[in-house]
Formats: sequence, structure tokens, C-alpha cells
Amino acid sequence: AGGTAGNGGEVDVIESAGIATMGGNATGILAQSVGGGGGNGGFSVAGAFSADNSATTSATGGNGGAAGNGVAVNVTVNGFVFTGGLNANGVTAQSVGGGGGNGGFAAGAGFSSQGDTNSTVGGGTGGTAGTGGVVTLTSTQFIETTGMNSLGILAQSVGGGGGNGGFAASGAFSLDGGATNSGVGGAGAGGGNADMVTVTNSGIVETEAANATAILAQSVGGGGGNGGFSVGLGASKSDSVSSTVGGSGGSAGVGGDVTVNNLLGGSILTVGDLSY
Repeated sequence: AGGTAGNGGEVDVIESAGIATMGGNATGILAQSVGGGGGNGGFSVAGAFSADNSATTSATGGNGGAAGNGVAVNVTVNGFVFTGGLNANGVTAQSVGGGGGNGGFAAGAGFSSQGDTNSTVGGGTGGTAGTGGVVTLTSTQFIETTGMNSLGILAQSVGGGGGNGGFAASGAFSLDGGATNSGVGGAGAGGGNADMVTVTNSGIVETEAANATAILAQSVGGGGGNGGFSVGLGASKSDSVSSTVGGSGGSAGVGGDVTVNNLLGGSILTVGDLSY
């Protein structure tokens, strides 16, 4: 099985002195808590062969490891923040769950010239996704961006994606005996939930270029993992039975409550095109 990932730590930022950046991709404040991704399960391959007796094989892919969680992120802006470059947000606060590890694939085949053959194969299950934590951002001062694609405030809680199930491939072949094979694809894991996001502004948030939203606050659940496919083949001059079932997909995660408070005295201004 894949290894379990670690959680992100709590992040607390209090800014009071003032921050200015002029280059591209130069965010004023970047505060993140990010869970690690779960390890992938190993694949499994098996074969059994016999001339005169029965041949039986079994193979199972390793399960994906569980992802780590993002935890609380708290940012307080009491001094000015200015960015002058492209893709340079004023303040970004994010708590992000990691993605679950993928289940390993499995393949198995059995062959006998005289006896019965049986092949049983299962793909590994996807790993559990991490959850996004609570994000709280409070601004009492002036946040300004002048570059394109430069948001004033980005506050996000994001659940991780569930791990995908591993595929399964099986085969059973016999000249004179029976041939039975069964394959099941691994199940995808559910996506991680996201938590509450709260933004409170009592200062000024201003953006001057295109595609530069003043405040973007989101809580987004993670997508579920895909189920693994399954293929199988049985062949015999006597009886032959083949059963294959694809793995089920994982359910999506749930987003949390999002609240944006623009208090008395607060101001939000955008100048550029497609800037909300």
C-alpha cells in the first residue's frame, strides 16, 4: 500500500509594517497550509502454468495511501500591501487538502493443458483525499494591485481529489479442463471536503488592470477518484466462465460556507476589464 501523507501545519500571519513588490508572479503575502499527497499502491502481476494439473493465480494491486489535510490559515493585514507586476496577487490565503494515492493495477493469468484453471484479480483501491481547513482573512488597510491577473485578495479552502482505483486484467486458459476468471477494478476514493472561508474588509481593496478581481473567496470540495476498469478472458474446449466488474467511482467532496464582510468604511474598487 502507498504511504500515508502528512498534514499541513497551522499558518498565522499578522502584517503591520507594509509590503510592496514590483515583479511578475510576486505576491505580496502568500499563506498556505497544504496536505501532502498519498503514495501510490504498487502493481501486482501473477501467473500460474501447469501441464497436467490445475493452475490457480491470484493478484491484487496495492491500495493508495491517504492524503494529508490542510489546516487553519489566518491572515491579518494591518499595513498596506502593493503589487505592481503581472500575476501578482496582493494577498493569497489557502488551505488545501492533498490528493489520495492511486491504487495499483493487477494482472494475472493461468494456463493448464489438462486441468482446471482459475484466475482472480483485483485492482487496488484509491487513497482517501485530504480536507481543506478554515481560512480567515481580515484587512484593515490598503491592498492594491496594478498588474493584469493580479487579484487583490484570494482566499480559498480546497479539498483534495480522491485517488483513482487500479485496473484489473485477468485470463484463464485450459485445453481440456474448465477455465474460470474473475476481475474487479479498484474503487475510486471520495474527494475531500473544504471548510469555511471568511474575509472581512474594513480598509480599501483596489485593482487597476484586467482580470483582476478585488476579492475572490471560495470553498471547493475535491473531485472523487475514478474507478478502475476491468478486462477478462476465459477460454477452454470444456467449460469457460468469465466475470469482470469495473470499480465504482468516488463521491465528490463538499464545499463549506463562504462569507465576505465589507464593513462600514471599507471600499472595494476594480478598474480593468473582467475584474469583479
